[in-house]
Amino acid sequence: MAWEIIALGTNTIVSSGNLTLDEPAGTVPGDLIVACIAFRSNVAFTKPSTEWTVVATQLSSGDTDATSGIAAGGMWYCIRGPSAPSYAWTRALGDVAMGQTVTYRGVNKRNPYDVGSSLQAGSDREPVGTTITTTNNNDLLVAMIAHGDNSLTVTMDAVNNPGTASVGTIAVTTEPASNTWYERSDTGSNTGADVGLFIADAIMTTAGATGAFSADAATTSNSVMIVGAFRPRHGVFVTHA
Repeated sequence: MAWEIIALGTNTIVSSGNLTLDEPAGTVPGDLIVACIAFRSNVAFTKPSTEWTVVATQLSSGDTDATSGIAAGGMWYCIRGPSAPSYAWTRALGDVAMGQTVTYRGVNKRNPYDVGSSLQAGSDREPVGTTITTTNNNDLLVAMIAHGDNSLTVTMDAVNNPGTASVGTIAVTTEPASNTWYERSDTGSNTGADVGLFIADAIMTTAGATGAFSADAATTSNSVMIVGAFRPRHGVFVTHA
């Protein structure tokens, strides 16, 4: 069984305070759920419960400048249990936040997370991310970009692999692809201090270093890029030491 994308949750936006996301339709026990949140201001989010694990590090150094501002962002994952987890992320006030969940099938439920990185990408129309080195063939890479302005993302790729750039939004009826990025969601908002959220995925067929990640944004702002690599189910793909 290869990696499957099941569904996206609702793209949810709040002007401040807590953010409650929802479970993508069709999610069942054992599925991998990834939650991506882009926000403004330096008030960090607290995850809903111990069922959720942060990918790399939540970056919460954002500001509330409504022009070319500084983004903050976080990515978390959960392996769906017999019942749905809580989807309520909490914080004290803050500014705009936008979040969305996505469900995948085919994960190693006992040891799902391989490696990840998060980076405050600086003020640029070409945000970058830190390379990661995967240890398993056919890891699923999930990437998000949080923009410090109402901005979309045109393309994303990696220097080595997955090296084929995303080109426009690909529906969830198309499964993740080998060494190719598929954009799954790309939304900007003028709510509060403005924010944008981009989500993409790819399968890294051969374990190793991705090289630096990079993207082209529609608007100059200080962005956050986070990438997480998740291990495939044992017995399906070859695992490297």
